[in-house]
Amino acid sequence: MKKRIQNAMAIIVLTALGASAAVVEQWTFEGATPNIGTNGMDQDQWTTTAPNSVPSAGVLRYATDGNGNSEPMAGGAIDPSTIDAVVLTIDLTDMNIGNQVVFQFGQTGGAGNMEVEFNTFANNQFTLDVEGGGTTLSPAAILDQDDFAGAIPLSVEVTWDFANNLMSYDVTGSATDSQSIAADLSGITSINNFRPRGGTMQADGTYLDLDTITIETVIPEPATLGLVAAFGGGILFIRRRFLI
Repeated sequence: MKKRIQNAMAIIVLTALGASAAVVEQWTFEGATPNIGTNGMDQDQWTTTAPNSVPSAGVLRYATDGNGNSEPMAGGAIDPSTIDAVVLTIDLTDMNIGNQVVFQFGQTGGAGNMEVEFNTFANNQFTLDVEGGGTTLSPAAILDQDDFAGAIPLSVEVTWDFANNLMSYDVTGSATDSQSIAADLSGITSINNFRPRGGTMQADGTYLDLDTITIETVIPEPATLGLVAAFGGGILFIRRRFLI
């Protein structure tokens, strides 16, 4: 009986590991104001004003120099102690990286910035640098940009995992790659804002054709927490009834 009770308690613990994602902000780059996210965050660089353009419906060719707004997080600052992870997903239809494009979170505490960099590597290839906790995940080149013949989709999902102190990325589409690295994210106490940084995009011809950008938090699954609450008392009762 004791073994059965231990097994039942283990099942509940494993079930409690389930989680769901909550969208903090998303840009779909549609309509006359592509800079406005679905929850109201305004990134001033993501307008249709030249040198930006609209190569196709719902796609913004982002080619503006300099730093964008450090826009406050939609819904207020994120407290990492209440979530498992932050996920940034960047969906592209085309790109040309002459130098560097950066997507950066503003934070309180912790070493280094939480950011992802699209960088040139060598021979017209590019790499992703994922940073956080004073650590950089900087793999070898992911894609030869000569393979881009226009409108070739690429999805980049970058995760800062606070529950396990990890950073990772997952690239799918016209290139595939997935890597992770240990990073001490424990010192970050608040994630306050988000901005793009374009460097010298006009001078070097860099652009990204943005289809969708999404910021999400990974949070405990409410239904799972309810299950734990419902059965936790029962397990304690059974334990007392048969083990004491």
